[in-house]
Amino acid sequence: MSAPAVPSARPQIPFARLPWLLAGGFLVLYLFTLSRGTGVLGALWISKVTGWDWQPFVQYPLYYLLTLPFRFFPEALQPSALNALSAVLAAGTLGLMARSVQLLPQDRTRDQRERERGAHGLLTGPAAWLPAVAASAMCGLQLLFWQNATNASVEMLNLLVLAWLVRELLEFRVDGRASRLTRFAFVYGLGVTSNAALIALFPVALGAMAWLLGFNFFRWSLILRLFTAGVAGLSLYLLLPTIAIRLAETELTWWAVLKANLGFQKGILAAGFANRLFPAVMCLGSLFPLILIGVRWPGSLGDTSAAGNFLTRIMFRLLVFIFIAASVAMNLRFTHVTKALAETGLSFHSLFLLSALVLGYSIGYVLVVFGRSPAKHHQKPGALEASLNRLVVVAAWLLLPAVAYLLLRENVSKVRDLNVSPLYDYAAAVAKQISATPSLVLSDDPTLLALVADRLAHFGGKEPLLVHTRSLTAPAYHAQLAGRHPGGWPPLDPKFVIGHTVADAYLVKTVADLATNRPVIYLHPSFGYYYEWFHPVEDRLVYQLRRYTNDSVQVPALETTAMQSHSQFLQSWWDTTLSPLNDKLQAGRASLADGYFAQLQSSALNSWGVRLQQANHFAEAEPWFLRATQLFSNNVSAAINLEFNRHHRAGGTNQFSLSEVTLSRWKNYRDNLQAAISLGGPIDEPGFAMILGQVLSAGNNSRQAAQYLLRALALTPNNQYARMQLARTFLQAQAPDRALAVLREVREHSGTSELNEFAQIDLAGLEAAALLAQDKTNQVIALLDGIAKRYPAQPVVFEVISQVYLGAATTRPAFVANAEEAVKRHLALSPTNLTARYNAGTVAFLKQDWPAAVAQYSAILQQDPELQNARMNRAIANLRAEHFAPALEDYQKLVEQHPDLFQLQYGLGQIAEKQGRKTDALMHLNRYLALAPKGSPEFTNVLNQ
Repeated sequence: MSAPAVPSARPQIPFARLPWLLAGGFLVLYLFTLSRGTGVLGALWISKVTGWDWQPFVQYPLYYLLTLPFRFFPEALQPSALNALSAVLAAGTLGLMARSVQLLPQDRTRDQRERERGAHGLLTGPAAWLPAVAASAMCGLQLLFWQNATNASVEMLNLLVLAWLVRELLEFRVDGRASRLTRFAFVYGLGVTSNAALIALFPVALGAMAWLLGFNFFRWSLILRLFTAGVAGLSLYLLLPTIAIRLAETELTWWAVLKANLGFQKGILAAGFANRLFPAVMCLGSLFPLILIGVRWPGSLGDTSAAGNFLTRIMFRLLVFIFIAASVAMNLRFTHVTKALAETGLSFHSLFLLSALVLGYSIGYVLVVFGRSPAKHHQKPGALEASLNRLVVVAAWLLLPAVAYLLLRENVSKVRDLNVSPLYDYAAAVAKQISATPSLVLSDDPTLLALVADRLAHFGGKEPLLVHTRSLTAPAYHAQLAGRHPGGWPPLDPKFVIGHTVADAYLVKTVADLATNRPVIYLHPSFGYYYEWFHPVEDRLVYQLRRYTNDSVQVPALETTAMQSHSQFLQSWWDTTLSPLNDKLQAGRASLADGYFAQLQSSALNSWGVRLQQANHFAEAEPWFLRATQLFSNNVSAAINLEFNRHHRAGGTNQFSLSEVTLSRWKNYRDNLQAAISLGGPIDEPGFAMILGQVLSAGNNSRQAAQYLLRALALTPNNQYARMQLARTFLQAQAPDRALAVLREVREHSGTSELNEFAQIDLAGLEAAALLAQDKTNQVIALLDGIAKRYPAQPVVFEVISQVYLGAATTRPAFVANAEEAVKRHLALSPTNLTARYNAGTVAFLKQDWPAAVAQYSAILQQDPELQNARMNRAIANLRAEHFAPALEDYQKLVEQHPDLFQLQYGLGQIAEKQGRKTDALMHLNRYLALAPKGSPEFTNVLNQ
């Protein structure tokens, strides 16, 4: 197709007001079905605008600009206002799309040209309204579009921009106004900054412009104008980085923010194009037909015979039927479409919009080709063909009510369930419960916090302080909390900031200090360092956190009255709320909000089942595990607990194995135990209790580790490995008395002769470490000498002894000689053992024998160049020995791997200062000051230099 050489008068388009009517009608529908506040689908965007989400906008700059005025609304009105904005954007999108369908040319094939004589090939006649209405109905009633139209969503803005771009090109085809192309290029650039789909569609857009203009497209003046307009639009990429670096509380750099947006869009494109279903399914009913529609096909494809022309006409007609089928199947979400969405994790909103345009064009094609007779008498169809044509036209007319009926039947309830879910009643109930007192409310889930914050805005009383626990490691989040709650959240002490991360110990201390004058509440079951100092107590829909009153590692036993009271509450909650929700889940009618709510409650029910089971109420726990698996079928924690519960109640032995069904659920988590218990709640089975104890111990969560290990022992009293791990955990927690008591139990439950040699060596090492912590040095030496004499040829003996003596030598220099002797014997038995060589390097460090330390670490790096600790120690040893060149080389290699490690910047600064490179020294020491914990003696020394 080609554009007019000069601007032409706009043709009279039938039903010119139809787009406005359609937009108004759908706006009423969307407002009627609008989410009444923060919904699970719009929580992210509402949190961004209201400030509940502390992180600055780093993506979607166009949406940021559009929603700026909403920040001045009262907080209670912002969610509803943003939802209404989506409804307006969605209605505008449908209006633009209806106009685009009216502008689609119906002169692409010879059949159309013989029947439609309207200006520019536009559809005319009394039925010209049908294609636009059908396209709008399919797009506007499609599930993804409708859900996003009734909730705050950036997708509606992206679709509005895309619909405007399509309409602008089609308008240009009709009137030829050059200014439209300039506006098109500018808006396209703006849209690209927020919509990665426009990047993928850019070749198509460029080709469409070139096809419209013909050779006129290659004029340098036009190309320069379009390029300048496009770059001006793309400059919106620079807005969010500029705003982010102006915020005092953010540590982000200008480039980091820009890179975050570009990287996000790159990830979306990679996910789309990497999937084989992307071109085969999603484009068949959208992009591919539009490319074919753009071509004005000749009367024949090179074959002048009657048979050839007949086959050409049949081919085009068949393609249109395929387009209709693919477009309808795509929007009704047939199996392959659903699979494509699931495999890529993308929504393909842009392609769904284009598929509606395809449907509109195709219905117009049917009305023209099958509903009208050619102008020439000899081309008129015979009686049979005329009858078939009438049937096809009738089918086209029936397509509108059929598609509308199917989409309404399928989607009305889903949209209603999304926007009027029991989830929101739950959030309101939680908000009402916690608003009674000025409490500190913690949650790992930002969506749940947003839902509760919205409902709190409508309640009176003292406003609780809502805190997202996983964000507390970021200094900027502390600044945001202090700003939103003056006097409620303490200012961050900078000496506890290491790099850009707040120390865990400071976070626990802050919560503990706040807990002295206000209740601390967790919204859901959890674990982590807060649970080292607090234990949860069930309080209807939330969990009160209580401080441990003594040095006990066990959670206080569940009292009978409290057990009965909470069981009665949960039973009532199940009967009134969760059981109907479960019925919807089992019938496959649950919405996104229902599924999210079910997962939350599944975790809570499983947690209660564990509490009952730990109190030896196995029979009472079983139904809660069962209900937890019903609410969330992928709750592997509850599934494991349910199977072990039944195994235990059936009198099973300690040999317990999971069913194939539960193993398949476990595989969904890819052995990520933390993800499993984060989603599903705790696991109360001896094998997993052992694993959880080890994981928590490795994370320095000693109290929780001990709880799981003690539980493993309670369920399997003969588990000696659990006892050894428990002793190791007590040692880590600096409780040697408890460690020794557990180790005595090991010997009592199993005589020394029954332990294999490695267990006996491990046992001796643990006992020695515990005795050393009690300053019983003579007993330590006697114990280690005894195990060395018993197993003189076993290398692991001297590895254990080395570790004990090295641990002692850091504070007791007298033990350096003992450590050196043990390391020598270890090296004699295992000359290439990396641990032995590393220990030898540590001994050299303790003796300040820097050449010997360098030699040991060099030998280690020859065997394994990737051992960063060895390289770090070699760099320090060379620096202490004033061998600056090799030290600098190691430091530079380490910085490549760990650019934000403040110790490296200190070392580089020291080397530069010694070498007289004052500018470099100043640069590295300033970098050190930006990354290092404030207040340390080393920090103060650098600051004073």
